Amino acid sequence: MYALLYAYTGHVGANSIREALEIAQIGEYLAIEGCSAACIKWVGDRLTAEASGAQASTSTDEPAFLQLYGWDALSSCTAPGLAAILASTEPQLLGHFSDALVTLNTPALRRQLQGLGAAGLEALLQSDAFGTDSEASILLLLADWMSINWRRTDPAMRKRLCGLVRLAQLSAASNAGVLVPLAWDFQATGGSSSAGWFPITAPEASHLAYWASSGASDQQDMARVDVGDWFSTHPRPQCIPAGGLELRWGIAREELQRAVEGRQPGELVPVIATFDSGLLSVLANGLEWQLLLEVEGGTDAAHVRYSGRLPAAFSPPGSCLAAGGSAEGLRYRAELQARLTVHCWDGPEAPCSRVFDIASVVLGGRGNTVLKALPLSKPPLGSGGPLGPWASYLGPDGRLTGSITLLPHK
Repeated sequence: MYALLYAYTGHVGANSIREALEIAQIGEYLAIEGCSAACIKWVGDRLTAEASGAQASTSTDEPAFLQLYGWDALSSCTAPGLAAILASTEPQLLGHFSDALVTLNTPALRRQLQGLGAAGLEALLQSDAFGTDSEASILLLLADWMSINWRRTDPAMRKRLCGLVRLAQLSAASNAGVLVPLAWDFQATGGSSSAGWFPITAPEASHLAYWASSGASDQQDMARVDVGDWFSTHPRPQCIPAGGLELRWGIAREELQRAVEGRQPGELVPVIATFDSGLLSVLANGLEWQLLLEVEGGTDAAHVRYSGRLPAAFSPPGSCLAAGGSAEGLRYRAELQARLTVHCWDGPEAPCSRVFDIASVVLGGRGNTVLKALPLSKPPLGSGGPLGPWASYLGPDGRLTGSITLLPHK
């Protein structure tokens, strides 16, 4: 209707970026002279105005450039001038999402990423400016998007997107625990369901595993035949600074007290830490990590446990990794390099900390435990209540706090 309105009035009656793009596409199809160009100019003017601050989105509206990259037909639209707009707004897109690690661990950004159309995600994945901690997190980013948007894609688009992951840079653990099951799922479904979202065959997965484990000389020989991003050895920018990326966590006084009061002698009661993002886990190196405090009845110290598992995005319904699937419970190696800090207090104005290095491999799902990591005090009988032994770990706000500092993955 708006395209016909333009034909009669020369006015672009769009109310949003996506609406203007749809009018442009219809104008192209109906060959309405000047319609497509006028709509693209309208889009460009809105983007420029918002970028300069002359026109801001309302609190309920998404930024104009996200409206642009959220349009499903963006990759197939041939309206003149659109390519120039995409080139000028790509830096905004990259700056907004920053890197894979920040996007995956920031709920608002993760929702916005899931709202992107395929062309928006493609712009991120093909850019050498989009950083990550490891290529495994890029694969997870794509899996997370596919878990929501598989129906918005066709086989050709899925092949394009999946072809941008630099699979040769995956570790042996990621090849065995993620890539091989993805190949099983694709061969079992032929890509006809969300379980087979990644178009790779078992022989291809096997060849990539061999490639990744080969020396530089062998890789150079194979590179004469193996081409494409799957076999790229050019690393993306490392998003974790040399000193590490600190993620703060806390456990509320009430949660800790419930665990302490509810324990039986010899019983381990786990308390899951909550990160400042509001999440109960951190996504890093393509895996989901949790930090737990284990309160054991009748002991004079608490344990700290950290565990890694495959994120749910890798086990959609029908996947061999899903509940009841042939690979459910598959053993894999979960790798993390980090520094764990637990805050302690000698007094309200005298903070201190207990620091533990995490540079190990965890058998997936089972986790590693730092036994008796937090020695508990013995207050005078009857003083301090159930949390009396924990007094030196409770900060001014009554919480037990600390941080995990992710270190560059090697």
